[in-house]
Amino acid sequence: MDESLCYENAAFWHSDRYNNDPAAFKRFSKVLEMIPDSTTSILDAGCGNGHFLRLLEENGFQGRLTGLERSAAAIEHSVCQSKINQGSLDAMPFPDDSFELITAQEVIEHLPHGAYGKALLELQRVTAKHIMVSVPYREKRIWTVCSYCGCRFNPWYHQRTFDRKRMENLFDGFSLVDSALVYIRQVIFREFFWKIYKLFTGRTRAIRALRCPQCGYSPEPSAARENKLREDKKRRNLARRILPTRKVANNIVCLYRKT
Repeated sequence: MDESLCYENAAFWHSDRYNNDPAAFKRFSKVLEMIPDSTTSILDAGCGNGHFLRLLEENGFQGRLTGLERSAAAIEHSVCQSKINQGSLDAMPFPDDSFELITAQEVIEHLPHGAYGKALLELQRVTAKHIMVSVPYREKRIWTVCSYCGCRFNPWYHQRTFDRKRMENLFDGFSLVDSALVYIRQVIFREFFWKIYKLFTGRTRAIRALRCPQCGYSPEPSAARENKLREDKKRRNLARRILPTRKVANNIVCLYRKT
């Protein structure tokens, strides 16, 4: 199965996807803060439906803004004014040195074997000066199982994890000139909390209807599932207010310059 079909679900690209996600907004704000002052053109590679491009527009960026996204559903539900081109990071439809800065935010951890290495080379080819990458930091991945074929996969389709050392050596011919961790508040012993929740309620955490990357099966979205998602979100917010929390690094943002 072509795993790109996982991202062709229109419901995945709802307009408030990032507006109601404080962690995503913190990450976007950090990337915005780290953009070199002299930048006059930006490509947001793997831009989804353009939320970061819209943030750049709203903050008065005066240069050329372009998006690249392989999902037709995401492009159809664009929330920005900038043009989003359809294409993949491992074969970008742009000449060499087309943009002063390329951003790739929460993208490369999704890339399957083969596409990952090609995408890193394409990012180096298409940029004239800088690449900025953000990824989950030292992620402890969780897994779900397809109820049809039994395939075990990450519900966000993450293929790999990253730490600071791996990020330092991500690109050949580029130097790491700036990096920052993006922190969130997280309930202490979060997984233990969910185990207790399951023990007393018999319920597991809800996840949105997913498409299995092996067989293509996807359960039909339902009102009951959506209600459960909303209830779980309320419980998470309540847990953060009444249970002890700690500040943890959720993402790392790295800026590279061509040497």
